[in-house]
Amino acid sequence: MGRLNEIKMVRNKNPWGMWFPIAVAILMVFRAALYIYFVMSGGNYIHPDSALYLELAEHLIETGNFFLPELQPEVIQPFGIPARDTMRILFSDVPEGPEVFRTPGYPFFLVWLHWLKIDNPYGIVFVQEVIYALSVLIFYRLGQQLFNKNIVQAGVVFMLINSGGLVWPKYLISETLFLPFLISGILFIGLYLKHNQLRFLIFAGILMGIAAWIRPAIQYLPIVAVIIICLFHFKDIKKWMHAVVLLIFFIMTLSPWLIRNYYHYGQFFVSGQGSNLLANYHVPAVWHWPRVDQFDRPGQQLAQQKIKQIIDKKESELGRPIDAVEFFKLQQSWAIKELSHYPATYFKAWCVGAFRVMYESFVNDFYELMRFPDHRLHFLDVLTGNLKAYHSTRSTGVISGVIYYFLHQDRFYLFHTVLSMLIAFFAVAGTISIVMRRNCFLWLMMLVNFYFIFLPGPIGYGRYRFPVDIFWFVQAYYGYMWIVSLLKLRRQKFERQFLVD
Repeated sequence: MGRLNEIKMVRNKNPWGMWFPIAVAILMVFRAALYIYFVMSGGNYIHPDSALYLELAEHLIETGNFFLPELQPEVIQPFGIPARDTMRILFSDVPEGPEVFRTPGYPFFLVWLHWLKIDNPYGIVFVQEVIYALSVLIFYRLGQQLFNKNIVQAGVVFMLINSGGLVWPKYLISETLFLPFLISGILFIGLYLKHNQLRFLIFAGILMGIAAWIRPAIQYLPIVAVIIICLFHFKDIKKWMHAVVLLIFFIMTLSPWLIRNYYHYGQFFVSGQGSNLLANYHVPAVWHWPRVDQFDRPGQQLAQQKIKQIIDKKESELGRPIDAVEFFKLQQSWAIKELSHYPATYFKAWCVGAFRVMYESFVNDFYELMRFPDHRLHFLDVLTGNLKAYHSTRSTGVISGVIYYFLHQDRFYLFHTVLSMLIAFFAVAGTISIVMRRNCFLWLMMLVNFYFIFLPGPIGYGRYRFPVDIFWFVQAYYGYMWIVSLLKLRRQKFERQFLVD
């Protein structure tokens, strides 16, 4: 009996128990079957960004140079993929020269796969599926040292069923390659804070530097990490010096790219993606507020016309054509100036965009890439009261719209949408829990989450959240446990006051 009671106690501490390996095995089989169906049905691996990456990889293979050609080819060789790039219109005025809009991490990855004779798109997707599985393993192995077993096991199951984890590995874009470097970099900072060993910060700096080669959006994140470490250890000079080491190794890892750009353009420059985001997405979104469209093409065209006028004037003043770096910096300065005219609108639009990022479930992307019939209704349409029932063109109210939404979604869509919304709710509650805990690593994890959630601004594009989905889930787990403990405390207080004689 004593042994039986001991087993029961262990199971109570770990609710997953023996079900965890079984759940993982079933989900891995499900993902494998989904990949097979994706290949056999001719699933859509092309995202609007894909053609740019593929063209860059093609020219690396053919010429050894990292630049984007002026004219778009009909077919991208040697990958044999039809070029379907809806974003090229945004770069029609960018001066020719070595590429500085995209960093070369993902194109180098495609070139490496080509050298390994993996240039079939479905072969590339298979490698990305393996990379995603490795990302899950990284979280499982490193996370066990930072979180309790229940959180880690629940996080693994979440990563395997998360719709973002089903979607982005199947697109020929950089998200999946970026994922393991970001996750391991953040977790290594946590290991440093736990064990106080400098080597973990060195690893983190290198890994985050590699991540910046893949997605430059991470470039300011090491600064956030340094600030948090220094604030939590305000009087510890040694910790300050260690934090600087993190920044040094990050810059050292990224330095070949910075030096290359300095050689060509005379400036240390990471990427023009930030200025493009401000000028071609934030400004049109503010101009057309409160429309809910993520991307406004007429607004983008107007923005490009205004930027072209500024560029023409600048070139006239200089007496020479500007280069790509100068173009992006002028683009950015114009966008910031334009946005400063609408501070209140910009703030509201940014908050709404962040809200959209928090709850987006990626299921619409899933149906598109799997070539499933896409008749799903967006939940944002319900919230704004613009939902139109399928059987009618008349607008419905919000309450009737919500009812219609839940009655007419298929189960897969509904499950992931509800899951995403629940996680967003508990993650917001987790903010309170983490703030009260005053744990340096949890604060860093929370700020990493909000860094990527607020990064896309008014466009509210959930793709930015995908790389930190697992940390968003962990934050939600803390929020859930905080709410449960709060309810238990209220119940105990009620019992003491009213139910105890």
